Amino acid sequence: MKEITVVIADDHCLFRQGLVELLSGGEDMRVVGQAGDGREALDLVKSLKPDIVFLDIQMPRLSGLSVISEMVKASPDTRILILSMYDKGSYVASALSQGASGYLLKDDGADTLFMAVEEVMNGRVYLSERVNQLVIQGFSEVVRGSKYISPIDALSPREKEVLQLIVEGGSSKSIASTLCISIKTVEHHRANIMSKLSCNNVRQLILLAAKEGLFLT
Repeated sequence: MKEITVVIADDHCLFRQGLVELLSGGEDMRVVGQAGDGREALDLVKSLKPDIVFLDIQMPRLSGLSVISEMVKASPDTRILILSMYDKGSYVASALSQGASGYLLKDDGADTLFMAVEEVMNGRVYLSERVNQLVIQGFSEVVRGSKYISPIDALSPREKEVLQLIVEGGSSKSIASTLCISIKTVEHHRANIMSKLSCNNVRQLILLAAKEGLFLT
C-alpha cells in the first residue's frame, strides 16, 4: 500500500505530539509536517501537498474554517479531516461545504481516527458517530454540497487573517507588525472587512466571527 503522508495542524503542541505518536503506529502513515496556526497550515499544504491534513478549528492567525477552501484550491488531492472539540452543526456544515472530507471530535477513539483515514483515502466522506447524530437530529445542512455560505467567505485570505487578529485584540499597529505590512494597509483591510460583513464596530465583528467558528474561546 502507498505510504500516506500527513500534516497535523493544531495550536496545542502536546496534542500534536500525541497524534504523531498515535499515527506512527500505522505502518503506512508518515507525518511530514506540523503547524501551530492556520497560516502555517495553509503554507504547509501548499508546499508539501500531503495526502491528509488533520485540521483543528480553533487556531491563531487563521482558523481551520478559514483555510479549507484555500487548501482545496492549492492541493485538490489532499483530504482534509477536521479534528475538533466543537460538535456544532453549523461548523460541520461549513467545513464540508468548503471541501473537507470528514469531521471528527477530539474525544473520539483511535479506531475512529484510523477508520476515517481509510474512508477518506477511498474517496468517501467520513463523520464520526457523534457528529453523524447531528444529521439525524435535523441538521440537514450537514452534507457535502450544502448551500450554507458563511459571510466570512466573502473576505480575501489576507482579510481573513486581519479579521482573526482584530478579534484576538490586535491593534492596527500590532497587526501591521505581525503581517509585515503598513498601518495604512491594515486600516484599508479593516474598512473592507467592516463593509463586506456589514459590521459597524469590533464588537459586531467578534460576535459574527464567533458565530462562524473563526474565533472561539
